Amino acid sequence: RLSQLDRACQDILVPQKWVGSSVALVADAGVIIEREAWAEAMREEEEEGHLSQGPHNASIFIFDWGRSELCTEEEWEALTEAEQQDRTWFWTSYTRGVHNLFSTACYLYWSHFCISEWETLRIAVYDYDAFNDDDLLGRVEIKLPKEPPASATFEEFELVDLRNQPILGVDRKRSVVKVRYWFIEYPSPSRFRGAWRVQVRNARHLTVADIHGSFFQERFDADPYARVTMVESAESAEIVGLSAGKRRSYVARTEVS
Repeated sequence: RLSQLDRACQDILVPQKWVGSSVALVADAGVIIEREAWAEAMREEEEEGHLSQGPHNASIFIFDWGRSELCTEEEWEALTEAEQQDRTWFWTSYTRGVHNLFSTACYLYWSHFCISEWETLRIAVYDYDAFNDDDLLGRVEIKLPKEPPASATFEEFELVDLRNQPILGVDRKRSVVKVRYWFIEYPSPSRFRGAWRVQVRNARHLTVADIHGSFFQERFDADPYARVTMVESAESAEIVGLSAGKRRSYVARTEVS
């Protein structure tokens, strides 16, 4: 539907002045599509030669026309050169925005849901800083198993710095992060095999982040959060034609105690 909106904007010959108009992407999370009906609809579309989409609960709306206008070809011809330039500028901005939205949606789908195998889990713990760059407190890289577990218990992993050297916290103990990860198989029929779930419980024995107070009374504070990154395997990257060394990744952020 985004592609249809993008194409429709490109096909309009007369530049429009849609000021303040917005595009909304809506997904109804409260509706569960029956998998068998979904699979049957996809088969029927493929047999008829249509692009297989199946039933879905996502919609696109354009709204807020309070300051917008619809300009016909006759009205365009009656405009002055300055007025035509004004509408051309606004329409170029609008169509570029729609195209960027469509391109971003395509990239997000391609980089998140077209991975045949995730290989590496990276967890980096940072200290949030409102006025400076966030400080890296440590990181760990975990090799995901070829046979993903269906459940898992929490494990502690030691954090290292950018030189892969161990990190000691203010209590002189090794910095660690407690994590668990497991794989959920989706019921059939489904476009996807399943999904990895990653849970970061906490990080302990962290290094010094921020120092507050006077020379005689100091307080050590940290506002830690974790940046979780999944990286695809080399085989998965090769399937889609990515050159050597380039792999897709998915990044999420979560607070840690």
